[in-house]
Amino acid sequence: METTATMPDIRADLVKWGVTIALPLFFWCIPLSADYTQQLRIFFAITTFVILLIAFDLMDVMIPSILLPTLYFLVGIAPVNVAFGAWTNTTVWMVLGALILAFVLDECGLLQRIAFACICRCGGTFTGTMYGVFLAGCVVSFITFSQAFIIMIALTYGICRAIKLTRSMNAALLCFAGMLGAITTCVYIYNPAYLGLGEAGVRTILPDFRIYWYDQLFYNGLFFFFSLGLLWGVSKIFHTEKITFEGGAQYFHQQLAALGPMTVKEKRALFVVALLMVYLLTGPLHDLPPAYGFMIFPCLLFFPGLKVGTSESLRKINFGVIFFVAGCLSIGIVASYLHAEQLVSNIIAPILAGKSPLVALLLMLSIGALCNLFLTPYAMMAALAMPFAALASDVGIQPMASIMTLVVSTDIIFLPHEAAGYVLMYSFGLISMAHFVKLYFWKSVLMYLFFIAILYPFWNLMGYVSM
Repeated sequence: METTATMPDIRADLVKWGVTIALPLFFWCIPLSADYTQQLRIFFAITTFVILLIAFDLMDVMIPSILLPTLYFLVGIAPVNVAFGAWTNTTVWMVLGALILAFVLDECGLLQRIAFACICRCGGTFTGTMYGVFLAGCVVSFITFSQAFIIMIALTYGICRAIKLTRSMNAALLCFAGMLGAITTCVYIYNPAYLGLGEAGVRTILPDFRIYWYDQLFYNGLFFFFSLGLLWGVSKIFHTEKITFEGGAQYFHQQLAALGPMTVKEKRALFVVALLMVYLLTGPLHDLPPAYGFMIFPCLLFFPGLKVGTSESLRKINFGVIFFVAGCLSIGIVASYLHAEQLVSNIIAPILAGKSPLVALLLMLSIGALCNLFLTPYAMMAALAMPFAALASDVGIQPMASIMTLVVSTDIIFLPHEAAGYVLMYSFGLISMAHFVKLYFWKSVLMYLFFIAILYPFWNLMGYVSM
């Protein structure tokens, strides 16, 4: 009986391993040329193999993340200082700081207070709860710089369970609202991991390139209204005003009241967040990288006089994510060392010859959406930022527009496996695959239409596109 029960898993793993081995062999079999050198052949084979190990979840993410720069060095395509150069990049430490901040704010209770307050202020009905969960996600994403998506997803799941929702379209709708607030916010709210990887990639070819926290909001902020419109449309299509649940609005008021007055620790945490915000807002004045703020201010939460963070906050951090970010950075650093962007530019630039900037950006958006099926958002930002920026320069588009297009593409998804947050929410068992595909297929289609009809004209009007 045990053997029979595990046979489907064994077959699935064999298929995954088959693809993981076959695809790198495909790159190995591509004939060499002046652009596609032996070193690039080895680079693409190694990179594809390791990324697929992660994408198919064949082993803990830390192992392939360590393996990637090690193989680059051992096979001789990059010296040790290049292969492991990611650890001297501020992006890795910036992401670590942002994660520390998110878990400390969660441990002191501030994030939960924000979530319940938002839901109560939205009425506490089912429709109001959808808007409340979304707005709570936006607030939490803003003060944690998009690093609290796991916490918000877990909170959304907890709310579903508390109001007795089982696997159904109702549960899927509430989870959909939660994911709009927890994950889609990464499109327009500053995310040091995404933007840090993107900036690091572009700086390999444009050393003076820099992304400030407000650039993402200026370029992609309209997606906040897109999300609101999407929620409004979903509420009308599914008549959510008729949905009732156990406890009603009173449940959320009781949960908020149970938290009591804001504690001293919460106030201290808000003070540190405010200091970080001031540092980021004054970036154009002091001209210091945003990374420095994330590397310093979260550490203040552990100092005497504040003492908000505890060792428990640190134990919650998945350090495999940090190694994964470093591995993703290694891809971009080694690709730049081998001039891989020139290969991509030589392939795609002729296709775009004479085409409008809109067509070029839509091609980048489509490439990103396709890569989303195989790569994580971190890997996409690391691998595609540099060639997208090079391609943009070739066709007269500002590199920033190409990076912001890439950021948008990270949330054009069709299946749960395309990003860790969606996998987590799906794994809770409240959403069927049919409901997930139905909701996210139409969301992705509407994102394309929004990009064409609203976002690109806005960029053009603001002078964000042409160089």
